[in-house]
Amino acid sequence: MGKRPARLASAENKKGDLGMVAYGKGVGGQEHWHVLTMVTPNSGGVNIAKGDAVKLTGLFRVTNEFSAEDVVFGQAMAAATKNAQVIPVLVSGVAKFRFSSGLPATDGLRGVAASVNRGIVKPPASGNGTGRNLKTETTKRYLTLTSVAAGDAVTINGVTFTAHATATTPSERKYSISGDNAADAAALASVINDATYGVTGVTATVDGAVVTVAADDWDNTQVDVADAAATIAVAVGGGYVWTLL
Repeated sequence: MGKRPARLASAENKKGDLGMVAYGKGVGGQEHWHVLTMVTPNSGGVNIAKGDAVKLTGLFRVTNEFSAEDVVFGQAMAAATKNAQVIPVLVSGVAKFRFSSGLPATDGLRGVAASVNRGIVKPPASGNGTGRNLKTETTKRYLTLTSVAAGDAVTINGVTFTAHATATTPSERKYSISGDNAADAAALASVINDATYGVTGVTATVDGAVVTVAADDWDNTQVDVADAAATIAVAVGGGYVWTLL
């Protein structure tokens, strides 16, 4: 058993500033949160970023190294890179977690579970998970193209791109579907990335028939997709979730 930290601290904030609350500032009301002084493992690598989700591993010890479905204990309020390093962890209040692997539900019941990625959460595979989710913002989406026909369209952050039988014309926001699904995906990505006629603040990458559209700045840009044709399947790839712990 590891050595207990020198002290276990708790803080409670009762300010009217809703800086951490999902709805926004200037609404009024109080925010309550508790931060505990925890410690990193005695051995092994440590690479905890501020804002990471963490799990409890022992006596006052936390890590951001997860297996899928691990129970989320709280959120790191500071970075840590050393063994046996003291670290403040939010255990009660509103945490802003980074998520992957699908959109967390905001139904008043469900929270989050650990993903396989360090410090990142996901929707729980079963049960309600930790906390209750208040709000989500999507910053990455996947578009999978399957036999797209001329005229099929998709709108990304208010900009509409339309399939054309033979030609890619960025100024008209049209992309060619003259090749196979992978070639069509590459054509769509090229117009999304166009410096003049594409989508500002995002970057599209291609893997086979899948176009990944990700925000360049996750803290300030969302990726919203609307009016996608049936031949363009849309999935959520990641973003932020505000969870009441």
